[in-house]
Amino acid sequence: MDSEQLKEKKEYRSSFGATILFSGVQIYQILVRIVPSKFVALFIGPTGLGISSLLRSTTDLISAATNLGLKTSGVKSVSAANAEQDKLTIARTVIALRRLVVLTGLVGAAICAILSPVWSQSSFHNGDYITAFIIVSLTILFDQLNNGEIVLLQGMQKKRFLARVNLIGQTLGLVLTIPLYYFFRLKAIPWVLALSSVLTFIITRLYTRKVELLPVKVSFRETFVIGREMIKLGIFLSFQLVLSYLSTFLLRSIVSKWGGLDDVGLYSAGIAIVNVYLGLVHRLDRPFGGLMVFAKTSKAASRLSEQVRNNSLEKTYYAVVEGKISNSGVFENYLVKDEKKNITSVTSKNNGKYACLSYKLVDFKNNFSLVEIHLHTRRSHQIRVQF
Repeated sequence: MDSEQLKEKKEYRSSFGATILFSGVQIYQILVRIVPSKFVALFIGPTGLGISSLLRSTTDLISAATNLGLKTSGVKSVSAANAEQDKLTIARTVIALRRLVVLTGLVGAAICAILSPVWSQSSFHNGDYITAFIIVSLTILFDQLNNGEIVLLQGMQKKRFLARVNLIGQTLGLVLTIPLYYFFRLKAIPWVLALSSVLTFIITRLYTRKVELLPVKVSFRETFVIGREMIKLGIFLSFQLVLSYLSTFLLRSIVSKWGGLDDVGLYSAGIAIVNVYLGLVHRLDRPFGGLMVFAKTSKAASRLSEQVRNNSLEKTYYAVVEGKISNSGVFENYLVKDEKKNITSVTSKNNGKYACLSYKLVDFKNNFSLVEIHLHTRRSHQIRVQF
């Protein structure tokens, strides 16, 4: 068995093991969610579900509008550095990301707390829930902090850590939720939301501390230089999510105004039953056009994302280049990227990373060649630089 076959066998075992692991976690999560949902329905009824969903839809909207999509773009950046075994870039990216999630989390929490009278009026159409919104502002901060830690685990492919975080979080959430709802009923709702977020962050942080990172220093100026591309991509990817949360917020607010909290609770329960999942698996760079892959289930999204990370998802690129080129060929170079200027260039073997692609001529017309390209390595701006 040659090295390529061994590599494929190893990747298959890894993917299969991850599928079994996360399937077991998902089954447990479903069971854990069923139990508290029954108790919640018993202890706080549809009114409580209505209050919880209105608070949550508001915090979700604020979070989506202020978190800059850093969770999605951050995973891409950490995964890319991890694929190249670039420990320095991983450490610098994580430090910058952690600072950015603290900043965006504080901004989101401040908007929720300071404008709590506005949110109370717009969601519940009265001023009775100002204190509740001040309390749940903590969920915005700690959810964003947790996102920063989850990025590290996902980007570094720490599947077992992720599974344990989910298992422990769901279990402790169950232990926390039932007593609070039993003793405090409706008054417990904002505290349950806030404490659940804090608890989830603490659990995740305990596991990310086990991930070894190089001890590097990053200035605050460098933080924004490193985070600039993550922010640009994150804002682009999160725009649709903001619109989705906005529509949810407006619909529940309308139901609250023309019906009541019971109606909001029943509406939210119905939406939870029929809700359809649609997940974005990969992205396209700004100068590119092409096909996008979406997943219709979370399991499919996980498996497809795993294929993207393992480079087992086959991609074919097409490019138009000026002039006539040979019918086929292979380009091999060493590339280096200037992170500050976001420019990649060819350099010597000692200063760059190996890059290889193969191509074949598809058509030639008006002094332009249409070529089909297959990447054997995945370097930043590789096609544009090598052609």
